[in-house]
Amino acid sequence: MKTKLFTILVSMVSFLPLLAQAHGLDEVDLSRVEEVKVIDPEALKWGETVYPGTEITNVFGDPKKPGQVYTIRFRLPANYVVPPHTHSQDEYMTVISGSLNVGIGETVDKNNTVLLPVGGAIGIPGKVPHYAWTTEEMIMQVHAIGPRDTTFVPSP
Repeated sequence: MKTKLFTILVSMVSFLPLLAQAHGLDEVDLSRVEEVKVIDPEALKWGETVYPGTEITNVFGDPKKPGQVYTIRFRLPANYVVPPHTHSQDEYMTVISGSLNVGIGETVDKNNTVLLPVGGAIGIPGKVPHYAWTTEEMIMQVHAIGPRDTTFVPSP
C-alpha cells in the first residue's frame, strides 16, 4: 500500500510542471514537496477524549499550537450525547461515517437539531454553544485553528 501511494505521489510531482503550464502559471514551487503527507487511515492511533466513551485521533497539525491549522477525527458510539459546550475558535465538522445530529444552544433538545449524513458538514463559530447526539456509531472530522479547547456549558 505504501509503495503504491509513494508511486502515485512521485507521479503527481512529475506532472505538476505540465499542469502549471496548462493553467498559465509561470513557475511551480517544488521546494516543499517533501512536506506532502499521505494519511493511511489504518495507521491512525485512537485515544480517549474529554467526552467519556469517545475516541480521538490526530490527522494533521497540532491542536495545542496557537495559530496552527489542524485536523482531528472523533469516533462516537451509538446513542451517545455530547453535552453542550463551546470552543474559543471556529470549527468545521464533516461526517465520515454514520450520522450525527447537531444542535445549537446551552441545553440538549433532540427536537431542535440538524441531521448530518455521511459527507454532511457544519461550521460553528467560536464561543457558540452546541451539542450533538448519535443513533449509530459515527466518525467525524474536525478542522480548526489551534489552540483547541473545550468549555462545557452548565445546564440550567
